[in-house]
Amino acid sequence: MPLETHSNPADRRTEPRRRAHGPVKLRPTGFAATSMPGEMLDINSSGFRARHSFPTLGSGHIVEFAYGSLEGRARVVWTRILGDKVESGFLILSRTAG
Repeated sequence: MPLETHSNPADRRTEPRRRAHGPVKLRPTGFAATSMPGEMLDINSSGFRARHSFPTLGSGHIVEFAYGSLEGRARVVWTRILGDKVESGFLILSRTAG
């Protein structure tokens, strides 16, 4: 059985993401920060990718999020720091329509 390797996280997705834009509020649980603004980049029913300014947010951290009328909790799957920009991929754990 061949070992499957993926250099691009998009190659592991089971459902395609739709481009998204607009502000997303992220509130990490267990951190002193109350909430931080971010920019939604793409989304699907099970996760999303957002740009933000919180470089210490890493894999496994839980956040509460709000994007338009969608709110819920998500787990950070990965974080990538590119210069002064931080992007993270999130797995949605629960959601509510506000």
